[in-house]
Amino acid sequence: MKVTYPIIPEKTAMLVVDMQNDFVQEGAPIEVPHARAMVPRLNRLLGVCRTHKIPVIYIHHVLRGGAIDAGRLADHHAAIRNNKALIAGTPNVEIYAGLKPHAGDLVVAKPRYSAFYGTDLEAILRSKGIDTLLISGTVTNVCCDSTARDAFSRDYKVIFLSDGTATRDLPDLGFGPVSAEEIQKVVLTVLAMSFAQVSSIDQVIAKIEQLP
Repeated sequence: MKVTYPIIPEKTAMLVVDMQNDFVQEGAPIEVPHARAMVPRLNRLLGVCRTHKIPVIYIHHVLRGGAIDAGRLADHHAAIRNNKALIAGTPNVEIYAGLKPHAGDLVVAKPRYSAFYGTDLEAILRSKGIDTLLISGTVTNVCCDSTARDAFSRDYKVIFLSDGTATRDLPDLGFGPVSAEEIQKVVLTVLAMSFAQVSSIDQVIAKIEQLP
């Protein structure tokens, strides 16, 4: 059964996950080209959220470097292992220029895939009385998915953006290569089945703009 959640501005927050230079900038060490392509439509939604006083919270992945806090991330990602990505104090971890936070937006740094792990995100949401999350960003099947599942387990109502999240092609790791399109389809289907409402940016904008 597909779920549908109301969007009540004072109880809703917009999360923008990992739209930082490391993922979005052309030629970045862990570039996701599809993430850059969705910036214009994501900006449209952010503008509508700000107009309707829905808090916008940027999440970016930041590590100290030098194998101090990378943990198992370094096992899976050479760019992290070699201190080429996600390092605090570098331009790489800054929010992509085309999607910069506005005055009043919040920015939360995280050390792992989920926006909830090792951060004060939940304290912020609880203090604001937030119970519904709009989730956007990259990578769909890793940080966005991890955040959505953690939010679900904390009893937040999750609205996951079908065209406001992006991923990349995966190479053959023993099971055959997987295209970004296939990954997006599967993740959205699984989330819609068990964890979230899945909606397009246009659908969410239309719903917000109908509010009194």
